[in-house]
Amino acid sequence: VPGRALMAGAPAAAQSGLPPTAASNDNVGFLVPQDRVPRVIGKQGAGLKQIREACGRQVEAKTESAPEDPVGAQQAPCRLTLSGTPEQMCVAFGVAVQRAYSGEPSCTANVRIPAEWAGRCIGKGGENLRKARMSCGVQAQVDRDKVQHALTGAEERAVTLQGPTDK
Repeated sequence: VPGRALMAGAPAAAQSGLPPTAASNDNVGFLVPQDRVPRVIGKQGAGLKQIREACGRQVEAKTESAPEDPVGAQQAPCRLTLSGTPEQMCVAFGVAVQRAYSGEPSCTANVRIPAEWAGRCIGKGGENLRKARMSCGVQAQVDRDKVQHALTGAEERAVTLQGPTDK
């Protein structure tokens, strides 16, 4: 399955960082580069439908730029908002990565998680990030600085996952 290692890296790095009792309305954002958006959304939304059916939850796709910046919207990534349980979010992320990077040897995925999940995502002394690297061959990095969601203003942390798509 293309993207298997990267998909496995998401649960190892991100899911282990999710609270065990994460509410079903929690969400993460997968930032899809503009050149990959047609692959993910698909013809007449077929890709989004595939993601929805795989995870059993609604998936939103919106440009990641402030409403007052129409020029920036043309180059800004598309944010796929993935919600639900940790398992549902990981399934949705896996299908989206597979659609975006199918047939490529490796890729880099940029994800946004709620700021309060960062410590659990990293683990004590970077333990959870190390697990993702060792078990899946995926490099996972959580940025130190908080970022604000362009539309909601919520504080988030950027997580970068980089790894093979062919394992």
